[in-house]
Amino acid sequence: MFIEDWFEELYQKVARIEEDWATSSTEKQEHLIRQLKQLRTCSDQVIDLWLKYEEKLNEVIRMIKQTSDISVSPKVNLYEEHQKQSEYFDVGEGPEGIEKELQQPLLLSTLLEGDQPQKEKQRELYERAEGFYHLRLYEQAKQHFASFLEQAPDWESGRLYYAYSLYYCLDHELALKEFRVLTRTAVSPKVVSISYNALGCMYVQEQNWLEAMQAFEMALSVRPQYAESMYNLAICFLEQGETEETMKICEQLLEEQDQDWELQVLYLRAVRQLFAQYPQKDIELMLKMYEPNRNLDTPTLWELAMLAEQAGFYQHALSCYQFLLERQPLDAGIWHAVAWNKWLLDGPTQAMPALKKALTLAPEHPDYLFSYGWMQLATGEITSARIAFSKILNATENHHLGLLGLIYAHEGEGAFDQAKDLATTLIEKQDQYSQMLGHYQLGKLSLQQGNQREASQYLEKARAYSDVIPEVNQWWERCKNAEDQVQGNKKTAGISTSTAEW
Repeated sequence: MFIEDWFEELYQKVARIEEDWATSSTEKQEHLIRQLKQLRTCSDQVIDLWLKYEEKLNEVIRMIKQTSDISVSPKVNLYEEHQKQSEYFDVGEGPEGIEKELQQPLLLSTLLEGDQPQKEKQRELYERAEGFYHLRLYEQAKQHFASFLEQAPDWESGRLYYAYSLYYCLDHELALKEFRVLTRTAVSPKVVSISYNALGCMYVQEQNWLEAMQAFEMALSVRPQYAESMYNLAICFLEQGETEETMKICEQLLEEQDQDWELQVLYLRAVRQLFAQYPQKDIELMLKMYEPNRNLDTPTLWELAMLAEQAGFYQHALSCYQFLLERQPLDAGIWHAVAWNKWLLDGPTQAMPALKKALTLAPEHPDYLFSYGWMQLATGEITSARIAFSKILNATENHHLGLLGLIYAHEGEGAFDQAKDLATTLIEKQDQYSQMLGHYQLGKLSLQQGNQREASQYLEKARAYSDVIPEVNQWWERCKNAEDQVQGNKKTAGISTSTAEW
């Protein structure tokens, strides 16, 4: 049996205990506790055996190094692999402008490889402490590194490990102190920059954004191409509203790491914020999007899809949703999202098969029915659209979109009076948004009936919300032009009559 299989079997045993606990009798729970204790003993034995093996392995490596010119350094690979898998931590409530449901993590750097202590006793203690750290047994690592530093207080890599162990043991005050000591006393630029980066992450956790930015900038002053600090500084810039600075850093990092999806998510958030601040800018020219990767985890795919959709990158969003469908083929919401983005990209005809699949899975869902009705309107299938919107309103009387869709359907059939009756019900509602929609629809319908004066009155009331529905201004201009034309015709008619009388 491979070691991965054995650990997977142990994991499944623990998972079954967790699953069975809530529904088990008292007698069964006692049995589960005994099983859990056995697994705990097994885990302790594995750690002890691993440490014994690690010590022997290092002993043989040192012996070979001393007696041969052949380079034997498996530890380098361990560090390189560990360096690739940077530790993350959540920044708490999160900055304004970054959604709380999925916060952008700051990067706590992993540790560097330093020379091993030369004294045998110190070296053994260091290796044991380091072993605990890499097993994420931070309490034991903290104790062993503390003992090591009593014997070798100037050993920078040992103090850095100790500071991180303190952090992961939630001894934040002591961790801050150790990181600060390293920023002032360490000789290695790498140790100094890592320490500043860690301080910045801890300041972010306390919502001290300006101090965090200073710490990340100090890390970059020591090591200008330090990717973790650049990334973290970009997050701080975004929180402070300096969107273009965030984008500049992300673009620089993406030149080297173009498949880093944490960077892509941060970049999309910056674009969305910039779009909200400066809608006149051509955002598309700033974006350097890449096709999604089907190997991304599900939450990341959802996040990317929604951000891309909001930023107007519908092909990008569509690819994400299609990858999600491979995992959840019976999820009606994903089918609906695929249909919506296909419609925006290729039109309703291409989108309809996916939408019908969503309706097959959830035939009564009002949002899917609305999308169906709206696409039917777009293709001229007005009767089918009216039936879909009516079905929504039969189930949910106050469904605003369903009501709006039915107004458009009646308008398309030329039933202006029925459409106006429905629009009047919007005006009678309590919220201002519904009233605005009602005035807008009544103004539009009145104008199509040739009643410019009535249309002008309704559209004048709706214009206060033209930032929400820009089309209000377009209909207002049409209304004014129609009124001007009528006035001009009246004047021309008067002159002609007068001339005839001469």
